[in-house]
Amino acid sequence: MNKLPAFLLYATDFIVGTAEMGLAETGVYIKLLCHQWDKGHLPAETQKLHRLVGATTTDEQTAVNNVLSKFETRGKTLVNRRLETV
Repeated sequence: MNKLPAFLLYATDFIVGTAEMGLAETGVYIKLLCHQWDKGHLPAETQKLHRLVGATTTDEQTAVNNVLSKFETRGKTLVNRRLETV
């Protein structure tokens, strides 16, 4: 079965889940969710995550690190469980 080209984004859940994030962290989070949807998982290596979202400055890399609590480690990959269920 082919994967759908889109995933459901529940606006209220997203707003609540990102309420304490800054703009950079929110942007990083949605980009990581999109990459996970496309590939099924994310690499667990921080440098690869930085490249995926285009984080080149220290502040941008800090934003990546700050959203990693939304993902769980599975071997050498990261996944957001909520994305998997929707």
